[in-house]
Amino acid sequence: MKKFWLFAIILLCAIIFLVGAIKISEIIEYQNSDFFQFWLGSRNIWDGGDPYNSAEWVQAHKEFGTDRIASPAYLYPLPLAILLSPLGLLPLKTAFITWTFLSESLLIISILLLLKSTDFNKTKHLILPIILANIIFRPTTTNFLGGQLSSLYLFITTVAATLWHKEKWFWGGATIALLAIKPSVGFPLLLILIPWILSRKKHTALAGIASTGLFLLISSLIKDPLWIPKYINILSTKLNNEFGNSPTIWGSSAMACNFDKACTAWLGSIFLLLFLLLNIWLLAKWRFSSPILALGHLISVGLLTTLYLWPYDHLLLTISIVFTMAYLLQKGANFIKVSLIFLSISIASVLIRVATILIHLEKETLYGLLPLLVWGLTTWMLTKENKSDSPHTPI
Repeated sequence: MKKFWLFAIILLCAIIFLVGAIKISEIIEYQNSDFFQFWLGSRNIWDGGDPYNSAEWVQAHKEFGTDRIASPAYLYPLPLAILLSPLGLLPLKTAFITWTFLSESLLIISILLLLKSTDFNKTKHLILPIILANIIFRPTTTNFLGGQLSSLYLFITTVAATLWHKEKWFWGGATIALLAIKPSVGFPLLLILIPWILSRKKHTALAGIASTGLFLLISSLIKDPLWIPKYINILSTKLNNEFGNSPTIWGSSAMACNFDKACTAWLGSIFLLLFLLLNIWLLAKWRFSSPILALGHLISVGLLTTLYLWPYDHLLLTISIVFTMAYLLQKGANFIKVSLIFLSISIASVLIRVATILIHLEKETLYGLLPLLVWGLTTWMLTKENKSDSPHTPI
């Protein structure tokens, strides 16, 4: 009987997700969304096109009838196009519906994995409050409506976190290295993670990271030996154009400097140094903390310090939020108070959006308050954990 109800729930969710994906494809111009860029890059894997060739890239936009050319060439590493290559075999609309369905599924699976990392008999009651909170959580809505890949990045990071939680450090490292397909998020996070891994003396995690890194590099070089310099040229142009426009420390510095790039560079460097020193000091105190909680904290640090990202990338904050809720509930905190944590953060994301409109800010910089808020939450949680738990018995 239990298996029957489990199957029925999975089937119902699949139907809801599929209907939702179809409805989203009907209300947005998916051919002019960012998903078109991912789909076209994956299609190039099969048709032999060069996604870094501007002439071919622009011509392909015209051939498929899209009115929006977001960039002069493919903005992502070639390994991402290879990973998404199955989507390139599908017609654009079918690919968009398929990806939206997968994104919805990966988000729910990630939430379930995080809740199961503690006592699931207690934490399963948080599923409904978390899903309801996600309905207005801006990183979630922008991820689905734009055909973004944030659910994939969340799933990758969640799997890595749960593997580390189970002391499977090599496989966790091999998994989280896949974030290299999103350099603006993956590289800063990996750089921040390495000292933390070394402090825990989990060298097998570094071996896992190196193994996946080599695999991604070799497989992409076989496809195009010259893709790296092509990509660096495209990326450097993009970074130069968008520097100071993102919801990060650099975006906050740009606001303080009235978006003057020279001022943003030196003020941002000062803020970055002070923020990193603060977190080094904190993590030194939390050396034996829960891997998932510590990783959630480091995600907030990475999202605040990177040079370039957008609000939908904040979906990674789900790890910090959900695990904090599960941890508090397991420790005996009031269910009502815990269940309101995600909703409160979701409301904050809406209020940031309202404030951005009211002050006529045409950039996304104000959304840096969201990872800062979650950083404060994980800082409080890690301090609480450090006081209540033995340093030699992490969760």
